[in-house]
Amino acid sequence: MDQARHCAVLWFKEIVERELYKELGYGSVYQYAAVELEFSKTRTGDFLHLARKLEKLPRLKKEMEEGKIGYTKAREIVKVADEKNEGRWLNEAKQKSRQELR
Repeated sequence: MDQARHCAVLWFKEIVERELYKELGYGSVYQYAAVELEFSKTRTGDFLHLARKLEKLPRLKKEMEEGKIGYTKAREIVKVADEKNEGRWLNEAKQKSRQELR
């Protein structure tokens, strides 16, 4: 499931920015996510938050695209990482479990 989430997050921002959900007949990304992905409003919000944060953390985004960092670890990293300490958090994520990153 983590792999599926991480793939979805990488495309989620594009779905929102290009309003692709409207082409499928949905009035909002939240409606699209609820029906097509069976996401709660909270999960949709989490995906949007992570997708936006990845734009400011290009190394993390690349690691996710390459499958080196999964969704659950990325979700923890974006809570604390910024452009200056992104590398340190990526190293931590590779050496620790998600629970240890908390």
